[in-house]
Amino acid sequence: MRRKSDGKIVLIDFGPVKEIKGLAITTGGHTTIVSGSEDKTIKIWDLATGSLKNTLTGHTWVVTSIAISSDGQTIVSGSDDKTIKIWSAR
Repeated sequence: MRRKSDGKIVLIDFGPVKEIKGLAITTGGHTTIVSGSEDKTIKIWDLATGSLKNTLTGHTWVVTSIAISSDGQTIVSGSDDKTIKIWSAR
């Protein structure tokens, strides 16, 4: 969700995903939101348009933590599968 300068709030419909366990945001150049969820996926969202840019898969259990670098290029995720993964956001 983002408040525009005119006071309107932009909402992103995360669609039919299981419970979201973590969110991260970057404002480096182009604002991106990254979500980690119970369905074992990481989703990359474009905040300006509200559109889903990409879905990353590779964890075998719930994604419990998520971070994105300030330049929006690297994502780090932690999971109940006892792994930490480093991803390219491109």
